[in-house]
Amino acid sequence: MMEQVRYLIDLQEVIRAVIPADEPFYMLAQSYAGLIGVRYLTRPEITRLPAGMILSSAVLPNTDAR
Repeated sequence: MMEQVRYLIDLQEVIRAVIPADEPFYMLAQSYAGLIGVRYLTRPEITRLPAGMILSSAVLPNTDAR
């Protein structure tokens, strides 16, 4: 779990370096039904939150993807 938290903190630092603090931004969370995006939104260490997020997955969970 600490590895995931480190990844999220690194992502936040990149966002802070690239996007001005007063500028809204949006995220696209692809894969694992957007789980990384959900974790980004819910970790207390993350304070630079997006104005919106799109959660997407290559397949729908709990369906037959054949």
